[in-house]
Amino acid sequence: MVKLFRFLIILVIVILSVHCGQGEAFACFGGRPMAMGGAFSGLADDVHAVYWNPAGLGQIKEKQAAYAGAFPGSRDNYNHDDFLAFVFPLANKEDDFGTLGIWFANSGFKKPTFKETELWYALSYGKQVNENLFLGISGKYETYSKKNAIGTDSDSLGTISLGFLYKIDKLSFGVFIQDMNKAARQVFNQTYRHVVNVRPGIGYQLSDKTLLTLDMYDAAGGTKKYNPDISQDLRFGIEHWVKENIAIRAGGYHLNSASEGMKAITGGFGYKPSNGMFSQKDVSFDYAVMYWTDPPSGTGHYTHQAGIVVKF
Repeated sequence: MVKLFRFLIILVIVILSVHCGQGEAFACFGGRPMAMGGAFSGLADDVHAVYWNPAGLGQIKEKQAAYAGAFPGSRDNYNHDDFLAFVFPLANKEDDFGTLGIWFANSGFKKPTFKETELWYALSYGKQVNENLFLGISGKYETYSKKNAIGTDSDSLGTISLGFLYKIDKLSFGVFIQDMNKAARQVFNQTYRHVVNVRPGIGYQLSDKTLLTLDMYDAAGGTKKYNPDISQDLRFGIEHWVKENIAIRAGGYHLNSASEGMKAITGGFGYKPSNGMFSQKDVSFDYAVMYWTDPPSGTGHYTHQAGIVVKF
């Protein structure tokens, strides 16, 4: 219990010592993926696979639940304020019918002149097809509303995404085809349409303690005609367990991007209590921070997120 208390004190000091920026920032779902630079599509080995690559759910053979949220200084300046997910295998004593995930996300911005509210309700499913291959699919329903001086308008849409994952020994290769049906919404006579976002990624278990990941965002170039153009942007991450229950993480987020405002350096840690009230369960507490190297005018440098993952 003393070690847990000491850890929490250190965590509070770290949080308070870092400036929470103002303005809008964009980042990731989940403390672990965010700390690893958002390079998770080729790994997808825990509950966060519901968003990052549903094929990865086929690897999960136990129930898992997760929550991740933006810190108060980042909320409303941060486009993923809350993320909640629960996954469970569909199996009996003889057959494995894959793993199903149910998840929810709360996004949006609240500014003096407008308020945007965006809620996602989703189902994801993954299945191991053979010794090496995993397949997955996600369906997501989005509601969106905007309130400004003119009034309030809202719309909704549904998206379909597919995932593929192939594993050989210490190497995994994944492809997540996000929003492949190009769903669109219209608010105040302005139309927003999702692009087909092809996101390939690689995960490599360098050693028992060290994991490396690399992803490419929008490999097919769907965002080339938009501002910002974030096509073929690279993300990379590393996770190293310095002790059995403490991991440090770091990464790079769009560091090769043509848009200076999309570049960020990430970091964080994970902690699994070895004693106290959480020691009897497989629980991980995660913290992540993104430092935006050259944020747009009015946008803060830092985005913070904390999360918890429970396996049972």
